[in-house]
Formats: sequence, C-alpha cells, structure tokens
Amino acid sequence: MSANFVTPSVMSKKDLHLLSSCQPGGLQPYTGQASWYVAYTQPKSEKIAVDHLDRQGFQTYCPQYKAFKKTPAGSLCLMEVMFPRYVFFKPRDERLSISVARSTRGVSFVLSFGARPA
Repeated sequence: MSANFVTPSVMSKKDLHLLSSCQPGGLQPYTGQASWYVAYTQPKSEKIAVDHLDRQGFQTYCPQYKAFKKTPAGSLCLMEVMFPRYVFFKPRDERLSISVARSTRGVSFVLSFGARPA
C-alpha cells in the first residue's frame, strides 16, 4: 500500500489548488484575530466533526493533499487528510464558547496544555 504524496515544498503555483479544506470554502488566510483550537477526532471522522462544528458556528480547517494509490486497475488519485484525526477550528463569533466543541459529534477531545485549550 504505497502512496506518492504531493507536498507543498515540491508544488508549483499551478498545483496549489491541490490543497483544500474539508470545508467547502477551501483554504482561508489567517487573519490573526481569533485563536485557533485543535480537535482530536474519532478515527476517520474528520468530515463528520467539520460538518458539526460548522453547524455550531465554528470556522473549521482540515487540510488535504492529493495522493496516488496503486490498484489492480491502475493508479487512483485520492484526497487524503494531511493530519489524520486533527481538525482546526475557531469561533466565528467572539461570544461563542469552545466548550460545546468538546461534545461535538466526531470530536474525541479538544487538545490542551494543562487546563488551557491548545
């Protein structure tokens, strides 16, 4: 089960479209306004977590890359999650507490350093 991975260091500007997000909005620039948090998801549940966090008012980011897998029928091109089981999120509204993210479907827990969310 070998895969050839396309990494940002070997990508041309033309190929930057290969990176995408689980969210339909695609890649979004960092504005520096709100803190990003990291959710550790249940296995293979990144899309579920992103969908539910989105519905709860969070902006989400789940980077993906293009991978080629060999099959008996030939090469297959797939979009793979760059960081399996990790989803980045931040509140769209400053008043929204991240505590609801802890019990979101697909999320196992929110990463933290001690008592402070990472």
